[in-house]
Amino acid sequence: LSERSSIPFNAPISAARSTDGLLVLTLVNGDVLRFDPNAGVEQYRFITDLPSVGGPLIRDLSVSRTNRLIALAGQAASGKGNSPQEQRTLVYDTQTNSLIRVVYREGLDVVGVTINPSETFITMGFAGQPQIRQYDVVNRKIFGPIADMPGHSLLMTDVEYGPDGSTLASCS
Repeated sequence: LSERSSIPFNAPISAARSTDGLLVLTLVNGDVLRFDPNAGVEQYRFITDLPSVGGPLIRDLSVSRTNRLIALAGQAASGKGNSPQEQRTLVYDTQTNSLIRVVYREGLDVVGVTINPSETFITMGFAGQPQIRQYDVVNRKIFGPIADMPGHSLLMTDVEYGPDGSTLASCS
C-alpha cells in the first residue's frame, strides 16, 4: 500500500462500501456517489437532499453487483417529519437516476442492508424484532421474517447475501 493524497468531498462520509473497485459513499448531506479511487474520479452522484426533508442519517448502504440498485438505510433523524422510531430505507435505480422506493418501518435502527445478486430482493437487518425484513423489488412488496430462519439472542449487527445469492448470513 502506498500513501495517496486526500480526497476532498463537500460533506463528511456517513457510510461506505467497496464494489468492483469503486467506492460507493453516502455523505451526511444525503449525497450518494460512486468514486473511482484509482483514477481519483467521481463517476456518479445522487443528490437526495435527505437532511432538509427530515430523512434518515445513512448508516449503511448496499449496491447491487451491476451497480444498478443502491439501498440506503439508517437511523431516523430528529428533524422535520420524523419521529425517533420511524426508519426509512431508500432504494435508488442508477439507470433512471431516481428514487424507486422508500421502505418504512417502526422500531429500532437498521443495522444492515444487502441486495441479492439477481437484484430481486433487498434484505434489511434490524437491531430489534423482527430482525429480518425483505423487500421484493420486482413485485414491490414487503415481506415479514423469513420462515425457519433462526433469530439472534443478542442485537443483530449485520446481514449479507453470499456470492451465489442462495445464502443469507447475519451476525450479532
